[in-house]
Amino acid sequence: MTTIRVYRASLTALPQYKVRVYKASLAAAVPAVTKVRVYEASLGGVGAVIVSITPTLTVGPGEDVSLTATLLTGGSATWAWRRISGPTVGLSPSGAAAAFVAPSVWNADRAQPTGGLPGLSTLVIGVKATVGGVESAEVRCTITILPQLSWASTGTAWVGSRVAPA
Repeated sequence: MTTIRVYRASLTALPQYKVRVYKASLAAAVPAVTKVRVYEASLGGVGAVIVSITPTLTVGPGEDVSLTATLLTGGSATWAWRRISGPTVGLSPSGAAAAFVAPSVWNADRAQPTGGLPGLSTLVIGVKATVGGVESAEVRCTITILPQLSWASTGTAWVGSRVAPA
């Protein structure tokens, strides 16, 4: 029997990471059973980058909305925010935070408006973090924007005043 023993490897990591050896080859004159033992190892560099954000929000039309992402794995990150779907908003990112004003949209996401009533609008915002060249998976926040509750016709367009949600 042939055994490979690694007594010390210089790698730095969090305790939940595992070192796996997928392929090892030994040259021997006789058939051998291979065992690999690692006695001490720590992983170096940046491991996985994990980001958290509130997954859902419900806001009123015209309301100021602030989103804040949290880097769960520590370190100093650069952040990338984007609107994935829904009505266009003036997204103002600043590091781990982003802000915008919830739009007031007539029947925003309804393919077939019901009875001329304003509809709910759904907006999806995504964020990623990069630490030491390692990028996180994108996390998303789905924001439901309540309908505008007071509308009037100007002859060419519908306009409304903001009525705050109850």
